[in-house]
Amino acid sequence: MKKFIINIFLFLYIITLISCSSKPVWEGVFDYYPEKPEPGDEVTIFYNADSTKLSSYDKIEMTAYLYSTKLDDAVGVEMMKVKNGWEGKIKTTEETRGVIIKFKNDDNIDNNDKKGYVIHLYDGDKTIPGSVAGLGAAVLNWGSYYIDLERDFELAMKYLEEDFSANPGIKDEYLNAYLLTYSQLHPETTDSLAKRELSDLEKKENLSEDNLTVLMDWYERTGDQGKSDKYKNMLSEKFPQNEAVQRQRYEEIQNEFDIVKKKELADKFYKDFPESKYSQPAYDMVAIYYRDNKLYNEALEFFKSNNDRTTLFRFYSVNQRIYKENADSNIALEIAKLGVQRAEKELSNPSGKKPEYLTEKEWKEETEYYAGLNYFSYGKALYLTGNKKDAEANLEKAAKLTKNEEGEINELYVTVVYENGDKSKTKRIIEDYIKEGKSTTAMIDVLKEVYTSEKGSDEGFENYLSQFKSVAFKELEDKFKSEMINKPAPGFTLEDFDGKKVSLADLKGKTVIIDFWATWCGPCLQSFPGMKKAVEKYSDNENVKFLFVNSWERVEDKKNNAKDFIKKNNYPFHILIDYDNKVIGDFGVSGIPTKFIIDKTGSIRFMSVGFSGNVDQLADEISVMIDLLN
Repeated sequence: MKKFIINIFLFLYIITLISCSSKPVWEGVFDYYPEKPEPGDEVTIFYNADSTKLSSYDKIEMTAYLYSTKLDDAVGVEMMKVKNGWEGKIKTTEETRGVIIKFKNDDNIDNNDKKGYVIHLYDGDKTIPGSVAGLGAAVLNWGSYYIDLERDFELAMKYLEEDFSANPGIKDEYLNAYLLTYSQLHPETTDSLAKRELSDLEKKENLSEDNLTVLMDWYERTGDQGKSDKYKNMLSEKFPQNEAVQRQRYEEIQNEFDIVKKKELADKFYKDFPESKYSQPAYDMVAIYYRDNKLYNEALEFFKSNNDRTTLFRFYSVNQRIYKENADSNIALEIAKLGVQRAEKELSNPSGKKPEYLTEKEWKEETEYYAGLNYFSYGKALYLTGNKKDAEANLEKAAKLTKNEEGEINELYVTVVYENGDKSKTKRIIEDYIKEGKSTTAMIDVLKEVYTSEKGSDEGFENYLSQFKSVAFKELEDKFKSEMINKPAPGFTLEDFDGKKVSLADLKGKTVIIDFWATWCGPCLQSFPGMKKAVEKYSDNENVKFLFVNSWERVEDKKNNAKDFIKKNNYPFHILIDYDNKVIGDFGVSGIPTKFIIDKTGSIRFMSVGFSGNVDQLADEISVMIDLLN
């Protein structure tokens, strides 16, 4: 009996240990369990948003980027509210070496101040080989695009060398990342280092596809074309479907100017690589040729024969050119019909494979967005050919699928509803757009007409309008207050068109808006009418200064290239030329347009990337950010 009692106590003690160890105690902003997860484990993530920019939200999502030597997958998780924060679970794979996480609510993102929330995977008590080096590869490249990590070459090198020191055998897997990082830090000695590393790699038995690709690419970079061709041939023989060959074949299609040959190359590419990520873009090149050469009937026939082979976006882009040129609306109508047919297929059963950088939700939303563009294109064609009733139905779908983010779509939708005679619906739609901060000047004009027809005059319209605008501005204020940052702006001195040197240091005491742009950047140019509105609004305010920094240009005479563009479009912008792209690099810009709003002390308080498509909304956003700092 005594022995039985002892065993009972032992059993209870073991159960207590198990129960204690299975329920983690969370600490800090970010925590996870198990403490040392291994590949294939499910990991529970904890997030305390109280001290972050997401503190005021009642819904938070997590995006987990699983990586090995490269980004493997993006997994989206809706976090669950718990007593002292938020919890969510992710499942790693046997190939996963590490995970980088960001948290978000719509467009509001917490990525740990551009460092990401990182989880290294383990083999027992030891960090798995490649987990730290894979983080270095993320900091070097893909992390800046998909997680908005700060691109830091010295940090990337630190991570790579740390892992190489602990696990020398992994260097071959990360050699391309290592050489790219080294070339940024020590360009003058890159060739000599690369040749030594390549010579060592050549001695390896059973070279992989990645090994052969590195040898081919880097021997070409160092000027040894003979060896580059040698490994190119080996790559083709051993891995006939390899990505390097696909990329080369795709570039041949891009560079072919004879449309018959271009089409033949695209057909052969599709036959040889039907599952390639370049297959649809290859056919896009044919459609783009027809578009750019205004061969719209040929484009229609091409789409009829290849409805499933281009990207969904391409139908829309060809029609946009037709509309811009005031070309045949009936051709646009037929192309748009094909685009909508394809869109409906994609919405019900997406083709292709989910991109590794998108979650399932993001992929679905991207598909819906491009479908929305095609419904818009169809609605516009119907409108132009006199079928306003069907145009309204398609434009309503377009606005919904693009989440009311596209000003051009919203504006035409409102116009068609109004012209179809439904003033009540017109009024309701515009009021909602104003409250959401998505109205345009044209919409306000329509609303004024509706108001005047109801009241008999426009008396009181401004007061009526202000009640909706105040809602939008309050939401913008709350949004930007939560997104405020505070870090020193990199100093710079650049020349303007007149050769005058402009230094950021000389502008202390003023609120400075810096807009990085280039003449080839479509979204940059589309945003300029909105920026013009903002510039003109503050033109008499000596304490607000706008600087438009021209960077990343692909021409020799950068100054005259920018000067001609500004003069042609009559923009009242103060342009500075970033000749060697140093300033845009110092600011850590990964895509343009990117705007920085700097306060009177010289600190960056806001950063805005991209353009939503609504010039009035952009002007309002800039105004709210400036007013918050003054």
